[in-house]
Amino acid sequence: MTTKELREKRVALAEEANQILKKAHDDKRDVLKAEEEQEWQRRHDEIDSLGRHVVMLEKQEELARSFEVAQERKVEPMRPGASNGDERSSTRAITSLRQGQEDLTDALRGWFIAGSDQEPTERHIEAAKRVGLDFRNRTLHMRLAQKPPRNMQDVRDWDLRAQSTLTGAAGLFTVPDEMMRSLEKALLFFGGMRQASTILRTDTGADLPIPTVNDTTQVGVILDQNTAVANQDVTFAQLVLKAFKYSSKQVLVSVEMMQDSSINVGEVLGDLLGERIGRITNTHFTVGAGTTLPWGIVTRATSGLAPTGSVAGGILYAHLVDMEASVDIAYRRQGASWMMSDVMLSRIKKLVDTAGRPIWLPALNGIAGAFPDTILGYPVIINNDLVSTQTNGSRTMIFGALQKYLIRDVRDITLLRLDERYAEFHQVAFLAFSRHDGDLLNAGTNPVKFFAFTT
Repeated sequence: MTTKELREKRVALAEEANQILKKAHDDKRDVLKAEEEQEWQRRHDEIDSLGRHVVMLEKQEELARSFEVAQERKVEPMRPGASNGDERSSTRAITSLRQGQEDLTDALRGWFIAGSDQEPTERHIEAAKRVGLDFRNRTLHMRLAQKPPRNMQDVRDWDLRAQSTLTGAAGLFTVPDEMMRSLEKALLFFGGMRQASTILRTDTGADLPIPTVNDTTQVGVILDQNTAVANQDVTFAQLVLKAFKYSSKQVLVSVEMMQDSSINVGEVLGDLLGERIGRITNTHFTVGAGTTLPWGIVTRATSGLAPTGSVAGGILYAHLVDMEASVDIAYRRQGASWMMSDVMLSRIKKLVDTAGRPIWLPALNGIAGAFPDTILGYPVIINNDLVSTQTNGSRTMIFGALQKYLIRDVRDITLLRLDERYAEFHQVAFLAFSRHDGDLLNAGTNPVKFFAFTT
């Protein structure tokens, strides 16, 4: 089946599940019968399974497109009306582009191997000379893209281009796209916060002040004739983003793996390093306590709803409606979203409105498409760093203008190679260092609210 057909089947299954809930509602039953709950769960299991299948198909399509792009770069047809000189110039540019990318890949592979008991090949050495990489230097400085990906479609559309190199004693070197794209993808996979937030990338780690002002309490005035206007000063404040240093810890890679030409070592390392840094930063961006680490969005959010004595009964449809209304409509119109754990979403999927219709609607065109899963018409972002236990005071979900949370990335990432430490195991250790911070931009009108039961 095509991805379109899978998405349509997903929507049809959601409607079938809806009818099960609606029947119970029409029969004035608060709970489903055992067989009804089994049928409802079976359909939702299939919805989730189809969603995973869509992701796999899209990944395969992405791979096929990358092969097509590579093939197109080998031979580019002459533009209509172009002269032979133009054609030769275009061919030389394409050849240079491909050669530069191949040299970067070969030089980086040689740098990996240089930390082991094996010698880089002549091909690696020549490529390193052309791009200016010194194998003796154990440190590489990589740069994140200036514009971070917002979703997996952005990662798929990554511009396949050759990157420039920086030479010198400091060992500056721009790695091939494959490694940086994998690192970006891993940060995104493990970062529900990165899908929701505004991401700022800076070239240095100096303090980054963000000015704020709250003028919402001030209004205009009607004047009599010949009456002077009174001054009304505006009070400014500021949020300051720092640059906390993170480490991936050591990643061990076998020498045999680095020697295997069929394995893209840069891509593998990008995935591993990105996953580790992505996990810890997502936790801090979610529930960080500030001061010595970033402020988390849940920590900075204000109370939107705290229903009394409802812990045992669980969340209700009315709670979500009240939660929506707790956020000012100005923020809701800016593009509000829900954020919660996967467990909390599974509970909400069983809720219906007063007409018996489920308040959760599945995505119409895929997991990360333009029409995502919604609750009360607002997109849902899964972040498993939010708690799912419905205990007194637990902040189980948030709602509001989540893009008001700012993530600050320092673009330079340092990759360190440890040559001797694990030599007896025939392995080389690598670790990455990066700098980040995050905080909620709140001028005083509380763009994000949290939901927590109280007793």
